[in-house]
Amino acid sequence: MGQEPGTDAEIKAKAIANYNVTFQMFSKICVNGTDAAPIYQFLRTNSSLNGGKIGWNFGKFLVSKSGGVIGYYGPGTDPFKMRSDIENNL
Repeated sequence: MGQEPGTDAEIKAKAIANYNVTFQMFSKICVNGTDAAPIYQFLRTNSSLNGGKIGWNFGKFLVSKSGGVIGYYGPGTDPFKMRSDIENNL
């Protein structure tokens, strides 16, 4: 969790002061390693990552209506390239 320094309160204050943020913000969580949030442990284990690390922000997981992982798309994947997978699983 080294990308955004500070506590949740400090990050929120900076976002409000610099960007006039009015929406609710989530807390920072771990997505890799043994301290990863359970949802990310599940997603990483049940995708093509096979439990490996999420490489960087903007990695995308496509999840079915029943909660199964359909696929993982790396940070460089254009979301429009996921369109057929999304449409096939509606």
